Amino acid sequence: MIRPGTICNLAAVLITLVLGACAGYEGDVKEIRSSLLAGNELRALHMANKALEVEESDHYPIDLDGENALLVLERGTIKQGLGGYKSSALDLRISDKHLEMLDVKNDTAGNIGKWLFSDDSTVYKAPPHEKLLLNTLNMINYLSIGDLESARVEARRFTIMQDYLKDQVSPDEAGLGLGDYLAGFTFEMSGRREQALGHYDSALEAGDHPSLIAPIRRLAACDTYRTDRIEKLLEPVEEGSPGPICEKNSQKTGTILVVTSLGLAPHKQARRIPIGAALVIAAHVMYGPALSSGNSSRANELSAKGLLKWVMFPVMKKTRPRFKRARVTVDGEPIAAELGENVTELVIDAWDRIKGTLMVAAITRMITRAVVGEAANQGAKAGGAASGLALLAQFAVEGAMTAADTPDTRSWVTLPSMILVSRKEVPAGKHKVSVAFSGQAGSTQVDKTVNVPPGGFSVVSVASMR
Repeated sequence: MIRPGTICNLAAVLITLVLGACAGYEGDVKEIRSSLLAGNELRALHMANKALEVEESDHYPIDLDGENALLVLERGTIKQGLGGYKSSALDLRISDKHLEMLDVKNDTAGNIGKWLFSDDSTVYKAPPHEKLLLNTLNMINYLSIGDLESARVEARRFTIMQDYLKDQVSPDEAGLGLGDYLAGFTFEMSGRREQALGHYDSALEAGDHPSLIAPIRRLAACDTYRTDRIEKLLEPVEEGSPGPICEKNSQKTGTILVVTSLGLAPHKQARRIPIGAALVIAAHVMYGPALSSGNSSRANELSAKGLLKWVMFPVMKKTRPRFKRARVTVDGEPIAAELGENVTELVIDAWDRIKGTLMVAAITRMITRAVVGEAANQGAKAGGAASGLALLAQFAVEGAMTAADTPDTRSWVTLPSMILVSRKEVPAGKHKVSVAFSGQAGSTQVDKTVNVPPGGFSVVSVASMR
């Protein structure tokens, strides 16, 4: 027989687990995101330091395990938006050393389940697109301060990660047009024509970039690297003609590249997914084993008994940007803003590829815990407990297992929703670059003056994190 004291103990366990489930990374970054959405980047930086338990923005916690490496990454993104490129670059470089990659394809079901239901004390495992974006954003940092050597290091890290993903995971995980655009720009400005053409070709595979036509033609005149996409961009050469002349960079002109970021990308939130909808998600598995027919039947059986009604699982929540448009001008003349990367679409697509596999792990885990609830219910009835007491026992166990199964919702939440690129060849010297944002929040304009060296470049990064 189950005594009232036992029920009290179960309720106490439930309360403890629920309180513990409410803390963690989602709570730490809530104030960071709300500050960014309110346009208060300095407060967001302060909240990031507070979450890291450090006094200054250039200080680091002794322990970079658990979620601290991800918090440093969040702080680095905020710094980049504020124009602190050197400090941001260090944050991103340190995070890169401590972030492990989530490899769903080559992982075991047990490890996937452990990652999905992390208690936020384990090392954060970044999905592939976050690792690629980390190197991409750090290229922006180094290019913004004119440090080509460090930008090349990030470009090579980006390429190594791409090659690994293509060979070991899937080509779908390796594509990032913005990363290839910036890597190509880095190598072009470094005089590495073949590498520049290779990355520009990959950028064109990801999307249209009219701003690359003239640079590709200029580079191709001095290098033999060719692909079908590059060949289509080259001007036809008459038979017997020597073809285009390879010309050195003009010392009278330079290049301005404007990288504009808008909004915030989707972030994860834990939601109750009805078991029927959960089984539909689990039926679409791209990586790893599918849900066995036995477990599928068992889930339906437990659902019919009222023991498995839903599964706690992450969902992606979009944030409506307050500024939806950006107009870029150089010396008052507008220049086209091309889509560098739709990060919102990238994040959602990446999640869609793995959520079936993760749902299989979630359902399998919940079946095991639901059996415990069923045993508690049967035990209460066998002991002669009143039906109300038996039901309370079941609710206590079910509630406790639900609290224990709150999924890990950690992700890189300060990523922009969209990144645009604009490029223009200009006379060497000083120029005024303006980016005008407009949307629901009204309008605002950011003006910057740059000095373009002869034959060189200036990269202007402007972000509106709302």
